[in-house]
Amino acid sequence: MKANTAKSQQGVTLIGLAFFLALGTVVALIGMRAAPFYIDYFTMRSMLQNLASEKRTATDRELRRDFDMRANTNYLIGYGSGDLVIDRDNGYLTLTVSMSDKKSLVGGVSLLMELDAKASAILN
Repeated sequence: MKANTAKSQQGVTLIGLAFFLALGTVVALIGMRAAPFYIDYFTMRSMLQNLASEKRTATDRELRRDFDMRANTNYLIGYGSGDLVIDRDNGYLTLTVSMSDKKSLVGGVSLLMELDAKASAILN
């Protein structure tokens, strides 16, 4: 006589699959909307670090002119010399740009992103 062995079924149900697909779609949507902003942020931070280290002794006017030229070269649209904050305190040159962007996701839901790109260099 054979023993009746019950095997439990394993796997994902159709509802579970639909849930994970919807969750993955939302994550992908947010990622695709946020990625360009973060790319601009890292580009801005790198540009500010290069500017601070290369132009430590430059005047504010020269720093703003070079900032405009580099922002144009790096395709950082919407940021100009008026956004650049220059501080010379305690022997450091600090350059800061506040960046913000609001992207619409779906309907009335939006994604607000705010970051400060900052770079410092020791003054000579």
